[in-house]
Amino acid sequence: MNVDDTFLLRLKPKKKVKFTSGDLLSIFLNGTEVARQYSIAKLGNDILLSIKKHEFGRCSSYLYQLNKGHTIQAQVDTNQHFHFPKKLTDAVLIANGTGIAPYLGMIEQNCHTTINLFWGARTVASSAIYDDIFKEIISKNKNYKIHKSHSREGSKEYVQNMVIQQKDVVLKTVQEGGVVMICGSIAMQHDILDVLEKLLTQHTTISIEALQHNGQLKMDCY
Repeated sequence: MNVDDTFLLRLKPKKKVKFTSGDLLSIFLNGTEVARQYSIAKLGNDILLSIKKHEFGRCSSYLYQLNKGHTIQAQVDTNQHFHFPKKLTDAVLIANGTGIAPYLGMIEQNCHTTINLFWGARTVASSAIYDDIFKEIISKNKNYKIHKSHSREGSKEYVQNMVIQQKDVVLKTVQEGGVVMICGSIAMQHDILDVLEKLLTQHTTISIEALQHNGQLKMDCY
């Protein structure tokens, strides 16, 4: 368990399943009809989930107590609108908290794409459970760079502050036909869209609506 009650769960499908990073895993608990969905990272042939354990969360508590060899009932749901575009040269990936999950797979799967990851965590220690994966990703993708912000220590910055500081990177990606992807909380999504809209208005003739229409802005927030 991480310092902010998050944990990683790596699953191996029992049969061949077609999926990619950005898809959703629907998990059905006994006695419930509504599935809990988690965004997927594809690492090799495994499914990786990043989960926040909530005190009264039935699904997160159930998943936390699983041990190696346990099986669960789940299905992969295609999430086409949040797939990493093919033949892409530049991408800006923005997340907070466990919203980083699908990006871990996207970065590994797209080692020839220049990727700037903006991730907002609470503290430096919050990223501890991802350290081994980050090292693995860096060894495979030399075109990847991470920009971290921490809201509870140091300068106490949120991820939108990092986007503002690195506005030249974001604007260059947009103007050259790259993609901006946002994954995490709805509150963070609103803040990022406000920042992005201001940057576009001040420095370009491109609108948020145009980005979405062109497939250059992809969001999966909750």
